[in-house]
Formats: sequence, structure tokens, C-alpha cells
Amino acid sequence: GNAITFTAQVRDINNATVSAGGSVTFYVGAQSLGTVTQSGGNFTYAWTIPINQSTGAQTVTAQFSGIGAPAAVQYAGSSGTTGVLAYFDVRP
Repeated sequence: GNAITFTAQVRDINNATVSAGGSVTFYVGAQSLGTVTQSGGNFTYAWTIPINQSTGAQTVTAQFSGIGAPAAVQYAGSSGTTGVLAYFDVRP
């Protein structure tokens, strides 16, 4: 199948990038795709779209784990959702 790369940035209340750790889990609908840690200020996951993936509008969610004690600065978990359209070209 084809691949698509999802990238999430986690920002604090002052709109600064959170770079202290944590992880992000990416979902398409209710399906968990994978959990990644931060690299260069981004959380990035490359997903190979299964051949049997349903087409049309798909909901993509990035869920941040949060950062707890003993970190000097702590962050609650959060999530963000967007949509993508999935269309497949099936040729014999």
C-alpha cells in the first residue's frame, strides 16, 4: 500500500513547543497506528495504508501522553483531531 506520514507538534499554553518528552499515539478512527517519541520537536509516524482500508473521509487523532512527575515542568495529556480523505487507485 501507499504510505502517509503524520506529524504532530505539542505546544504549551504560551504556544511554545513542548520538548521535555512524552509520547504521541496516532489513530485512524478507533484503530491505533503506533506510538512515537519526539524527535526534533515533532512526533512523526509513517503509516503504510492497508489495501483493505476503507476509502473516503477518515478521522486522524494524535493523542499526547502527558509528562508527569518528577519532571520539573509537567503537562497533562491531550489530543487533537483532523481529517484526511483516502482514495485508492486499483489497477489490474
